[in-house]
Amino acid sequence: MKSANDAFKANDVEIALEVAKKAIQLDANRYEGYALTALVLEKQGHLDEAIQQSAKALEFAPAEKKTSLAAFRDSLEKQRRKPSGAQTFSPEARRKYDVLMLITADADKAKSAYERKTLLQEFMSKSAEFLSLAPMQTNIIVLRAAAALELDYPGTGWLIGRRLKELGLENSDDPAVRKVLAGLERKGWLAPNNISRDWNKWTTEQVRASAEHGDAEAAGALGWWYLWGMSGLATNTPEAIKWFRKAAEQGEFQAQRNLAMILENNTDNTEAVNLYRKAAAQGDIMAQYNVSIIYIYGKGVAKDQPEGVKWLRKAAEQGFVTAQASLAWDFENGFAVAKDETEAVNWYLKAAAQGAVTAQRGLGGMYRDGRGVAKDEAEAVKWFRKAAEQGDMEGQYLLGVMYFNGRTKDEIEAVKWYRKAAEQGWGPAQTALKSQQADSK
Repeated sequence: MKSANDAFKANDVEIALEVAKKAIQLDANRYEGYALTALVLEKQGHLDEAIQQSAKALEFAPAEKKTSLAAFRDSLEKQRRKPSGAQTFSPEARRKYDVLMLITADADKAKSAYERKTLLQEFMSKSAEFLSLAPMQTNIIVLRAAAALELDYPGTGWLIGRRLKELGLENSDDPAVRKVLAGLERKGWLAPNNISRDWNKWTTEQVRASAEHGDAEAAGALGWWYLWGMSGLATNTPEAIKWFRKAAEQGEFQAQRNLAMILENNTDNTEAVNLYRKAAAQGDIMAQYNVSIIYIYGKGVAKDQPEGVKWLRKAAEQGFVTAQASLAWDFENGFAVAKDETEAVNWYLKAAAQGAVTAQRGLGGMYRDGRGVAKDEAEAVKWFRKAAEQGDMEGQYLLGVMYFNGRTKDEIEAVKWYRKAAEQGWGPAQTALKSQQADSK
């Protein structure tokens, strides 16, 4: 990180940003890259992105660094809440701002509804360009919200509503702001920031229009509809790929994961892995799990089991039951990791508590044999029974074995569970049942 810090101090922010981002790519769990990225973005005036990066830095920072990083993040939040007049325009931004004021004046003087609509559409397009240069100009954001309401742009309106809330304008006493917020609320476009939109309430035309105007979440939804033939659309995988890619390029993690799932299982899985990693870095547990399997087994990429286990553990630590059960099996059998039966029991317990039959059966075996935990026949029966009662054939068979050979022998229960497994075609249970019937004659 020294070269990046030196570049930052020398005011060469572009180099500093490039080096900081490379540091994050090399190790996404170190705080320094995120912290320096936030500093550079603050210097460039990109406060929203700086706040996101500072939050990442705080997440991975050691305890002794958290206080200073929290103070830095709070200072960024305060800067973002300053009135837009506090922001200094670049010459380019000033020119674009003046154009926007001309367009709004012309729209107010329009002689027909068609002319006004055309001018408002021009305003929406040009204001998006302007905000990329001056993202804190709240009066333009409010004007965009009003135009989105008049043009009936649900996707854009929803995103603008979220942005107004992020800027703290819900508490504004400005009548123009209050009117816009009321309009957004009435339309149902002022949902909580952490809640996804209910796409069932949207028409295909609305979603498509929103996606075409740069709404990444809408593009992802459209891709999903094309993938599965939903909302009146015929299944069309090329169209699904097109819209998933559009959303993925804007950083929408679900689209990144969905596109990776379509592209997976090719001879070369490089693109799928890159997409999975992008989604996984944003905390998507399914992407973390899928990329772990690709690395562990070398599916279309060079096998890298330590990398695979890293992502498998991340998914497991977030509570993804399939990842927990897989990690437990790996530790039990020494596959891709050093054999550790105590660690296997730990992960089996987590997955079994969530109802995973493979984990319940595996945990039963660990208690039966006293591996990684004290031998306990009653616990073994308990966990085999949980798997058996969910219809797991092997769990039913193993439960039958416990009743037939265990200390609390119960041949009636043994036969009952052998029969359940045998009726589902489990060979060992069929053999055991025949043997028991022969012995009883």
